[in-house]
Amino acid sequence: MSNRSSVNIYHRSIEKFRPMHETIPNATPFTIMIEPTNACNFRCRFCPTSDIKLLKSVGRKVGFMPMELFKKTVDGINFPSRIGKLNLYKDGEPLLHKQLPEMVAYAKQSGAFDEIVFNSQVALLTEDKARALIEAGLDTIRISVIHVHDKGYKDLCQTYDNYAEVRENIHRLYRLKQEYKSPIRIHVKTIETGLTQEERDQFYADFTGHADTVFIDHLTGWSDSERHDWTLGLDPDVAPDGFSPVIRNRKVCPTPFYTLSVNWNGGVSVCCVDWAWRTIVGDTNHETITDIWHGERLREFRLMHLRGLKDQNPSCQTCHYMQGLLEIDNLDDHTEKLIPIIEATAGGARPHNETVGHAAE
Repeated sequence: MSNRSSVNIYHRSIEKFRPMHETIPNATPFTIMIEPTNACNFRCRFCPTSDIKLLKSVGRKVGFMPMELFKKTVDGINFPSRIGKLNLYKDGEPLLHKQLPEMVAYAKQSGAFDEIVFNSQVALLTEDKARALIEAGLDTIRISVIHVHDKGYKDLCQTYDNYAEVRENIHRLYRLKQEYKSPIRIHVKTIETGLTQEERDQFYADFTGHADTVFIDHLTGWSDSERHDWTLGLDPDVAPDGFSPVIRNRKVCPTPFYTLSVNWNGGVSVCCVDWAWRTIVGDTNHETITDIWHGERLREFRLMHLRGLKDQNPSCQTCHYMQGLLEIDNLDDHTEKLIPIIEATAGGARPHNETVGHAAE
């Protein structure tokens, strides 16, 4: 199996999707994130969560979402159709939250989502936790393998250096999938951080046959990218998916039009890379996701981008992530058409159209 074969499979899978500019305004988000915690047991050099001093400088606290707030957030979802994907992840390691299986089960039973998924580096994935997540009905787990040997782990994530443990945790999860005859999808990725061909080959050899997909991601510079080079000097010209070209001069970010991210404290960010909490448009302690999606703060945020004023927000001003979003989601050439459409949603006016399928995650 090669990285290129995985890429070709993905290319074929997006042929059915409509361009983003044809779907706006969307009555239902395509995806949302609800973050169980922003705590992490790793300190990966390509992730803002690794820089404790930087996080303190922007006032980002570490915490765990109470189960009551999680339930309130899910209960406040009331859209014309199901949300395509709930990702129980944002800035931290979800497995640190002791009630993660309960969150999966509650979200599953709500019927609000087509798919429940989370990202993890699985160093903490014991057999008991794996069984609990499968029994709770988790649909997909996306696993980040930081490197393929202990030295690489120590260099990149700084707090951990046991590759064999990660490999065994993944192999065991796949065995449990077979034991339970579970439909759970296991996606395993590593990151292009200067891997040698031998290391790439080892990655595919170690996980092919022990996961549903195996592929190599590329680094992204996150939002506020002038604060730190999270691409580790590589400055990739492709997006994290490994094939979408980076559009350096992109003016309009598509994420405000298809997704929301709920931080552990209930604050709602426009997107998943808002590590500094500078794109907050609501709070699920006091508002529903549905009201936030149709609310004035998000409407103004969308118009800010469409009017070419993204530099007014410091996180958007130098965001590297938006440069690598899919070409099918590019809105730069459609602003004249879209501005009056979004202006017409003033006062919470809600669109009646509903989107069928989209490439954006």
